Order: sequence, then structure tokens, then C-alpha cells
Amino acid sequence: MDERPGSHLVSPVDLPAGFSSQDWDSAQILTLTADQPPVLRSVGTPTQLAPPQTPSLSGAVSWEFPISADPARLRLQLHWIPSESGSRAEVTDRLSLSDPAPAQAPLLLAFWDTLDARTPAALLRSWDGAHTGPNGTRHGLKHLLSNAAAAQVPLTLLDLKTPQNLQALDFLGQIPNLAALQQAGLLDLADGSKTAPYAAAYALVQSRKLTETYGLPLGNAAFSPLLSGEYDTAFAYLPGATRLVVRRGSQRLIPLPAHPYASKSTALGVDASLLHRLLLSARSPDPYDGVVAGGSLASTAWADADSADLAYLASLPWVKILSIQDLTAFSPVSAPASLCPDLLCTPRPFALRPTSETGQFLPANSAYAALQPSIASQLQSLPANALTDAAWQAFQQAAQPAASYLRQRLQANYLPNLRFLLYAAQWAEAPVSHQDCVQDLDLDGQAECVLSNAHWLLILDPLGARLVTAVFSDGGRPQPVIALPSQFAVGNSDPLDWKYSIGPLADSREIPGAFFHPDEPLEVYTPSLSPNTLALTAPSGRQLTVSLNGTEVVFTLRRAGDGLTRFPLRLAPSACMHSASPFQAQATSLSWIVSPTQAFTLTRSTAQWSFSTSCDSAAYLSQPEDPSRENPPGHYLPFPLAVLDIGYTQILELHLAPSSPFTDLFYYQ
Repeated sequence: MDERPGSHLVSPVDLPAGFSSQDWDSAQILTLTADQPPVLRSVGTPTQLAPPQTPSLSGAVSWEFPISADPARLRLQLHWIPSESGSRAEVTDRLSLSDPAPAQAPLLLAFWDTLDARTPAALLRSWDGAHTGPNGTRHGLKHLLSNAAAAQVPLTLLDLKTPQNLQALDFLGQIPNLAALQQAGLLDLADGSKTAPYAAAYALVQSRKLTETYGLPLGNAAFSPLLSGEYDTAFAYLPGATRLVVRRGSQRLIPLPAHPYASKSTALGVDASLLHRLLLSARSPDPYDGVVAGGSLASTAWADADSADLAYLASLPWVKILSIQDLTAFSPVSAPASLCPDLLCTPRPFALRPTSETGQFLPANSAYAALQPSIASQLQSLPANALTDAAWQAFQQAAQPAASYLRQRLQANYLPNLRFLLYAAQWAEAPVSHQDCVQDLDLDGQAECVLSNAHWLLILDPLGARLVTAVFSDGGRPQPVIALPSQFAVGNSDPLDWKYSIGPLADSREIPGAFFHPDEPLEVYTPSLSPNTLALTAPSGRQLTVSLNGTEVVFTLRRAGDGLTRFPLRLAPSACMHSASPFQAQATSLSWIVSPTQAFTLTRSTAQWSFSTSCDSAAYLSQPEDPSRENPPGHYLPFPLAVLDIGYTQILELHLAPSSPFTDLFYYQ
């Protein structure tokens, strides 16, 4: 420090080699050694110095400088003298307290993979997980939002506005918190998600609708592989970008901090690399040269419960943390050239073919890469209704981009099932009576059976006598009644247990149709048709008979001895928001809601049944994840799904019919 005229460092022997004492009055020498506390030594300072303070979480070192003269005359300079022999010393410019404040480094914090709301188990782990994140500590979106609010730091979440995510957050009571953070300027929510390019337009429309449904502020930034004309700003993977905002044609693009599909994140929080980039930005002559940090939230330490990163950044006067709105004032330059096929550099589908339940490869026209645009093209022509939404949701699961070959191989096995919903959509445009067993709808080389009238469409697979689709239509409002878990979540079981060669049976938690049970043999049934009735008979003598009688469907199972079967039920998207009384095993009928205007009732004959739903662990979701807690089976069911497990002897009769909607989730008699 230089406080008065002349030089007063009279003991140059006490100073490090390479330091010139000319014109300086005092110096403080701070020695930093790995795994040791900092040591501060004074030269030429007559007053006692406060010891250095080292906050343990941020790693920053701070200490007080003694000022014995007029502060206006104080000049400071930092000499960084590495201990390594031959290393070059670095010297900062001289700083006076009367100098204008230095420029701030612009910083945008943007995250994706913000929440996994496919099942209650996944939701709890990504919201308030016990041993998740890169450090194996408590981690999740809950902690990121809490830390941002405490530090008053704005965040940008890129893929939170999806139906499953916002329905889950609504169930957790977090929508008002999101709205409050947005109103305070502490949270930006982009539209879109990491979806297949063929589903990009649909995902953006869904985000817009969800914004209105939940009363959230509108935004004008997109996180999507492709853009529609409604957005003037989008996020993109642009590793060569030098500014926070660049332009490609009429699009304003914000560079992402990492590849969205990278297997491992390199942004673990505030580290030396981030601080170095921020220092370069602060010293840059270009005021629009900034830094984007964040990345895949699931694999970064930003969301650790004990993270002090946001508070530390907020304490740095030379860093300015921005919102998307702040970036509107930034002048863009031309975007660098890119070899990516779209904005998110989405991985292309591998050259692979799905397999059937019997281990046979499906024909070439069912190849994963070719089937995606074919199905998407048909989905885009469908009218807006619950059936179309169900089909799009299933498509986004089965066609979800992934850098992993094994992940794509698993998903490919479920993509042909989308053709069942496409067939149902065609029927729903003009519901008519029809029955045959000649159409190979899922391209597995075996024909499925179709049974329909003016109200119901049923599709059954003779392999296992599985009911794979059941759609009810009343006045032009088609409504899927059953659902397969893969329509909401593909790969719900442990990846080590995936069996890729057996088609839709690859995931052990999949229920590949009603009347399937993993403990029963998978036989090939022979179909027999009569007016409004389909009978499927197995070599073992087991039989399933399905009859349509107006708005009622009657299922009859016959066999020798005891049997087991399952019936997956589709629930209303907001099902878990409704109250539900405990399941009554002695009840002979079960009613449930599938939409605000539609409910159904299933009545059984003599049998024993148990009931699991994705709402069963609702009481646990408001608590931190506890790995030692025993969770109910429904904890691992996708939202919004329920499953009836039925045990019977020799014969089981089930009656399925529409009923009037009610306020609770279920009704038993």
C-alpha cells in the first residue's frame, strides 16, 4: 500500500523475491499452502493486523487493511508471486479508492434436467433427494430454489414447464412459490424441453398452455431443438460463442453452458474454472462478454442442500447475475458456425430395430429412426383431445433423445405401441362397430384383435390375451381408460435389469396390457369372433371373453385352478390432488375419475383384489427422501396410474362402464 510520499519499506529482506519496494509504504504477505490455514505477515505496518478469515464453504480469503492516512490517497496493488521456481509473478494495475468502479462480469445461471416427475420415487429424489447429486449429499430442486431466494439470485430453469413437472409441483403446493419467485425477478421459466425434434412444436404449445393454466407469468424464451415463430429468444448449444447473446437470422440465441446431452456435467458449482472465466469477463473491453453457468441440475452441486455457491456469488461486487429480461439490452453478434442438426445438438437415433416379446426383430419399416417421423407426422394431424395428448406423451417417452445406445435400444421397443393409439384416434373421428383379428398394428408380425362399437374401442394382443388399448368415446370426446406404464415412463426399473431382446417386456416394471401378470405363462391365444364378442383361448385351456353391450364392457376369464391378473387404470392428471379414502378390499366395485367430466366403474365377481396408485405415497412427498423408509408399491408407479391386482379361482367376471364424475379420487361399493 502507498499511503504517503516516498518509500517506507525499509526492510526489503523481509519481502519475497521479485517484489520491488520502491514507492511503497507497507505490504502484507499472504502465504497459501495446500491443506494449511493462510498465514499473513506484515512489512512496514506499525499497527496490529486482524488475522485472515477463511470461509470454509466458499474458499475465499478476506482480511482488513490498516489505513493510517487519508483514504483518498490510498493506492493498492496485488502481486501474485507463485512459489514454484521460475514461475512468473503477476501484478495488477494500481487501484485508488477514487477510481471509478470496475466493470461487473455478467453471469446467467441456467439449468435443465430440473425435475424428474415421472414417478413419486423419481420426484422425491429430484426434489429433495437423500444421497443424490455429484457429492452424494442431500440435493434437489427444492434446495436450489431455497438458496436462490435466500441470496436474492435470479435463476433460469429451462425445462420445468412440462405437464408432469407442473402437475407434480402443484401437488407439492409449490406453484405459488414459483409464481412469487417469478414476480420478484428471481426466476425465469423457459418454454419447451429436451424432446425429440418431431415433438418440439407440440412441447412448446403445451408449455404455453400450462403457463395459463397455472397462472404463471408469460415468457418469451424457448428451450427446444426447433423453434416456432412465437419466440424471439432461444437457448442453444454454441461452444464457440463469445457473447451472452448471439444472432442467427432473426433468432436471438443464448449459449448453453454445456452440451444438454453430455453424460457428465463439468459445472459442479463455483470452482476455479468459473471464477477464472468471470475474471476474464470483468476485464474484457466488451461489455456484452459474459458467462453462462449451470448445466444439468441432476449432476451439479448447485442444488446441494449445504451449497453456499449462490450466496458467495451474490457477495461478489464485481459479478452481476442476470435474468433473461436483462439480456434483452445486450447487443448480439453473429452466431458461430455449428455442425449440430438443431439448437440443442440433439443426438440422432441409432440404426436399430425393435424386438417383439418373443425376441424377434421387427421388420425394416419399424426401424427406430424411420418410425419416429412416420408416427410424428400422423400425430400432428390429430385433433386436440385427451387421446391425442396421451399419444404425444407416449411418443415423447419412447422417442426421447439420448446419447446412450442402450437407452435408445430400450425405448425403441416401446415406440411401435404408439400405433395402437393412432388407430384409436382414427376410430374416434367416426366411432363405428368393427371386429377383426387381421391387422398387425404394432408391426411385430402377429395380428392384433380389434373390437369396437359406437362407444368403445378395444385392442387385444393374442400373445397373452392382453388388452393393450381401451378407449371410450362419448359425444366426440375420446378418453383412454387404461394405460401402460411406458406411456408415462420408459425405463422405470433398474437399468441393470433391462432385457432388451424381449420387446415391451424389457422393463420389468412395465405392464404390457390388462390381464397380463408376470407370474402367469405368456401363451399364444386363438381368437374366435361372434357379434360384439371376442373369445381368446390358450392351449392350456385358459380363456378370455370380451363382450360389448352398449356402453358396458364385460370381461370373463376362465381357467382351471387359481389365477392372477392385473388391470392398469389411467387416472386424471390431477388425481393426486383429490382426496381418497383407503382401499376397501371387500368392495365389489371401484369407480375412478379420468378427467373432470368423466369417470368409470369396474365391478367384479367373486375374487380378491388389491389396489395401488401413484398417489399412495402422497404423505411422504412433502418430507425429505428417507432411503430407510419402506414405501408402498405405488411409489414406483408413473403419474397418473393405478393398478388392480386380482386373484381368482376358475372364473372372474369384470364389468366396465362409464359413470358420472364425482369429487373424490375413488369411490368403492
